Amino acid sequence: MIIRRYRPEDRPSIERICLDTGLRGRLFEIFRDTDIFLDMWLSPYLDYEPEGALVAEDDGHVFGYLVGSFSPRFAWNAGRIMLRNAARMASRMLAGRYADHPPSERFVRWFLYDAIHDIPARPPRSSHLHFNLEARYRDHHFRTGPAGQLLRRYEQMVYDHGLRSYYGTVFTTPTRRRLRLYRHGGFEIYDSTRFTLFHDDEVYLTAIVKYYDEERGEWPQYSRS
Repeated sequence: MIIRRYRPEDRPSIERICLDTGLRGRLFEIFRDTDIFLDMWLSPYLDYEPEGALVAEDDGHVFGYLVGSFSPRFAWNAGRIMLRNAARMASRMLAGRYADHPPSERFVRWFLYDAIHDIPARPPRSSHLHFNLEARYRDHHFRTGPAGQLLRRYEQMVYDHGLRSYYGTVFTTPTRRRLRLYRHGGFEIYDSTRFTLFHDDEVYLTAIVKYYDEERGEWPQYSRS
């Protein structure tokens, strides 16, 4: 297994993984316009800051990715893409595109009216990322497995860009079992909001952040404490 910088020819593999893992693995039952989903989820990174992307590869097979932003314009770039796709979804809904797939219409209505309220606050002056792995690679140990290796490689990139914190958002449930894993990895909870798209399940979107330890001169790493 190797972790390396993203190359343009990796994009189809990243898109495949993004679709397979999107919306807790339920994307295809919730929203069928995969072109819009990919544009919203990947274009803010790959179109504007491809240098912030990494891939995990096993014997030539890309099985995971991390996309990140170091730019203070990230929210602006992402916002422009969201507005563009909001207009596309509204136009398609008015044209009857989702008449035979009610979950897609519900997704569009949620996105247009409720999504903004479901987004947790983000820490200032921080890098932003998200990463995904194919299912069979997610059970590897967080510290030594591909997730930990992607994050450690990205942490050096964050530091080299002059930033001392980075954050991402994860789906969590009331048990918060997944959050315990990230806490062991040195992350802190920054904010959490109920994610109302999953009306049939109690799910939260939680912003987690990791801060560089100036006193120790390193990023906090995996600990059982």
